[in-house]
Amino acid sequence: MALRGLDDARSFLVIAGEGDSEALACADEALTRLEKALARLDETQSAQTAGTCRSPYSALPAIISIHAGAGGLEAEAWAAMLLRMYLRFCRRQELSTEIIDQHEGDGRGIKRASFAIAANDAYGLFKNEAGIHRLSRISPFDSCARRHTSFAAVAVIPDVAETSEFEVAEAEIRIDTFRAGGRGGQHMQKTDSAVRVKHLPTGITVVCRNERSQYQNKKFALRMLKGRLLQLKERETKNAIESAIGPKVAAGFGNEMLVRSYTLSPQRLIRDHRTGIKTARVEDVLDGDLGEILSGALRLIPKP
Repeated sequence: MALRGLDDARSFLVIAGEGDSEALACADEALTRLEKALARLDETQSAQTAGTCRSPYSALPAIISIHAGAGGLEAEAWAAMLLRMYLRFCRRQELSTEIIDQHEGDGRGIKRASFAIAANDAYGLFKNEAGIHRLSRISPFDSCARRHTSFAAVAVIPDVAETSEFEVAEAEIRIDTFRAGGRGGQHMQKTDSAVRVKHLPTGITVVCRNERSQYQNKKFALRMLKGRLLQLKERETKNAIESAIGPKVAAGFGNEMLVRSYTLSPQRLIRDHRTGIKTARVEDVLDGDLGEILSGALRLIPKP
């Protein structure tokens, strides 16, 4: 991506050398874009380096799930905005993504969605995004133009490869199949392709419905279940250590459920409640410019 931007700038400079003032302006814009892209790349790489030391699973790919909170159409729209934000960030960084499960809402939003990021260190980079994300804005769905506050929950789990030594005993799981929901008409699912997998000892349940093949949905659901069980194992190990030596109060950041607030009206401000990072670049962040925020979270910047 950076090389492509550099080539564009060089081409404009060659044309500008022939006396074309517009080409000179275009070269300046291309160099500015290139500078921002390199800054984002540096921030992301620094965040990845910082994050890989914090968990034995940080080097794994990740699965991110987004669930709309209470609030009807506004909450579903907010969940869709978060999904778009993360997918755009991955596209900027050329990280491969795949939608695993998506349940559309009653309007233009989603009730829930899950997608996999097929990149090493993805879990280490995104795991601090897990928690509640809050949006405050004038709702486009309110005819009285009132301000609404909506919530969405984000879950991040390590994506365990099929070759992983971590296995789940068949006797410990129950697999149910059902018909995936649709909008009806000729596109309505007519087979029981959706899969629900429940881990009986813990009660953890995962659902996958995005693929038309029941086999594919089962495979993805088992991947998600393994990731959640690994996360549970990691949490239990951490709790056991803290019980023995006492919790590290200074590093208690991340225990709060509320991760970030996005205010679109009356002021425009995004605040990360764990690090204290604030930015008025609301449109940029919602468009996927998350480098600074992810870096700050992984470096555990203290609150002011």
